[in-house]
Amino acid sequence: MAFDWSEYLDLAKVWAAGALTEAVARSAVSRAYYAAYHHALSYSETHLGHMRQGMADEHRWIRDKIEDSGRNNVADWLDKLRQHRNKCDYQDEVRDLETCMLPDALDLAEAVISSLIV
Repeated sequence: MAFDWSEYLDLAKVWAAGALTEAVARSAVSRAYYAAYHHALSYSETHLGHMRQGMADEHRWIRDKIEDSGRNNVADWLDKLRQHRNKCDYQDEVRDLETCMLPDALDLAEAVISSLIV
């Protein structure tokens, strides 16, 4: 049975609702991104004929393919989520993490998943 990647978003929401530390908030943003990213991958396989190749640029490639299919808003949401994740995963200091970035990441991931029916 295939893993349901939306469970990452469920986990991010549980973490966000609990006692937040910076590490938990950063991890929740990352999981929200990967829930949306993997959902977009599944959508692209089902509707756009993409086969997963595990290439380094697949994150950009998926966004481009979704944008090319006319879903510019979804591609923009994925890009914003990726930017949030990159900040959380690679930067020493992240501004407005709990007040802005985390709620935004949860909302964006939910929007991506609900917009792309697999």
